[in-house]
Amino acid sequence: MADVNRSAEGVTAPKAIDVAALEAFEGTDAEIVATFIREVARMRDQDLRDVVILRSGDLEVLASASGRRSIALLDAIRHAVIDA
Repeated sequence: MADVNRSAEGVTAPKAIDVAALEAFEGTDAEIVATFIREVARMRDQDLRDVVILRSGDLEVLASASGRRSIALLDAIRHAVIDA
């Protein structure tokens, strides 16, 4: 069912995110995504990379946290999405 919902929203493929561009942008949506990226890197004991890949499931959870649909979240952070 979740795959059907993601497909209907148009967010099925992973998205490459420019971390520096994301962190330079002010806004709640950008902060939610940046915090998620930093937390995942911390939990994996990895250095934060310049570019990270967010899976459609990641985007779905982040969108839910921001009260938006996945496609609307991507639109809100489009400045940091590579090849958007």
